[in-house]
Amino acid sequence: MLVHVQHDAEQRTFAQNCRNIEVLNLNGCTKITDSTCLSLSKFCSKLKHLDLTSCVSVTNHSLKALSIQRPGPRHWSD
Repeated sequence: MLVHVQHDAEQRTFAQNCRNIEVLNLNGCTKITDSTCLSLSKFCSKLKHLDLTSCVSVTNHSLKALSIQRPGPRHWSD
């Protein structure tokens, strides 16, 4: 399934409604911020692979939150 999501508000809605997502590619979505990652951490418990390449507003703070919320083998790209 391909979903076009660029902004934080859209991503929060996506996270709340697509809780079974396992792979998400946000590569190049430059308007994504830590808020998006925190929503994904909160709502998407099955997320195993997240590509945040070129998401320049995402900080280590949100990557740490994702890692804490999702123990075990995961792949976060930044």
